Amino acid sequence: MNTTQQVFDYVVSHLITQGKQSVTDTSTYDGCAYRGNGGTSCAVGCLIPESEYHSNLESLSVEDILDEDLVPTLKKLSNIPSMSKLLSDLQRFHDERDNWSETSSLSPAGFEYLFEVAADHGLKLNLS
Repeated sequence: MNTTQQVFDYVVSHLITQGKQSVTDTSTYDGCAYRGNGGTSCAVGCLIPESEYHSNLESLSVEDILDEDLVPTLKKLSNIPSMSKLLSDLQRFHDERDNWSETSSLSPAGFEYLFEVAADHGLKLNLS
C-alpha cells in the first residue's frame, strides 16, 4: 500500500468484513486490542504482520509504536504524508464502542464517523 486511500480502503474493508471490535478480557484500553479474541484485529492491528506483532504493543497507542519504531511496516507507512494522523484517527474509530452495533457490524454512528475521517483526509469512503 502506497497511499492513504489504499490504507483507508484496506482497513475499512477489514473492519466491515470482521464485523466487530477486536477486544480481549485483558486489554488495557477499554478492552480494545491490536490482536483480539477469535483472531480479530483492530484498525491498526490489521496492518501489523504476524512476524512484527508482540504482546507488549497492546499497552501502546499507534503514536507510541511509531515514535519508538517498534513495527517496521507501520514505520514505513508513516513516511506517507498524513499517514500517522490517519492511523491515529482509525485507531480512535475502532476503539469507540458507539461505532459498533451488536447485530450489524458498524452502527450508523460508525459509518458517519468513517465519512468524517474520509473527509478530513481528502479520501473517499468506498463501501462497494
